[in-house]
Amino acid sequence: MPVIGKAGYRSGFDYALVWLQASGGRMGGRLGTAVVNGQDTGAYYVKAVKTTGLQYAAPTVLDIPGGDKIVATEEYGNAKLNPFDLELSITDLDLIAMVTGTGIEESETEFPRYSLNPYEADLPVCGLLLGQRFQPRNTGTDGPRFYHHTVVPRATIRPKFGAINYQAEGPLIFTVTPSFTDRMPTGDTFASTDMGIEYADHYGILSESRIYWHLHVADGTDTGFTSPYLPVSELVSPLADADHLMYVNGTATAITSIDDATGAVVLPVGTAGQYRVVQIKTAFTPSS
Repeated sequence: MPVIGKAGYRSGFDYALVWLQASGGRMGGRLGTAVVNGQDTGAYYVKAVKTTGLQYAAPTVLDIPGGDKIVATEEYGNAKLNPFDLELSITDLDLIAMVTGTGIEESETEFPRYSLNPYEADLPVCGLLLGQRFQPRNTGTDGPRFYHHTVVPRATIRPKFGAINYQAEGPLIFTVTPSFTDRMPTGDTFASTDMGIEYADHYGILSESRIYWHLHVADGTDTGFTSPYLPVSELVSPLADADHLMYVNGTATAITSIDDATGAVVLPVGTAGQYRVVQIKTAFTPSS
């Protein structure tokens, strides 16, 4: 296994994952809280990403005067994420419908109709992952290309169109409004990790490959699903070195097997209602 290291250079904007939040703050794929026992659902892969600007709240700085001079300075506030825009070069009706809680009228198949849902004040709770290239620079790590992922576990996402101009592209812009949460999309709490925090509105993951998340809810008999994207390997054990694993109630757990030719994923039998968030390293090559 390559050494990821903890220092390097982020660049570009490679892809994004978007999902609806399921029970317990978990990644709920395209179904969110509507997922039932025996079902599986994956995050929405967005390839045609263009720009995003993470905006951090400015702290309140208090200068304390004394004797006609500033004798002390105190800072209040935290580095929370303000609402920010995510710009895509593609207009994707399915993605718009998912994040707004609407549908697509397709009874006349030649003329699909949709809405940005401007009247709805209560949008679905979503999450997203933003992937970038990462060049490691720790000793012994130079050479491979890795990936840095910024994860926003809880947010609302409101779409809007960019300007309509002569001989110019027509971007689709999502305004992302993050909110603090106590757990990650994989179901584990921040307090249970070594990150030293209890709440966050975003965090980072380093990986040698792109990451894809897929939710499977056990029904006591079903043991797997087919990933829409092929894995980069079939390495699932030992768990500490696995390329692919699942999180059960927030605990990293080994999966049984994964096929790099078909995308078939086999999981241990779980008790009915058990949520398993499967994490797969992938190049996003479709499995069919």
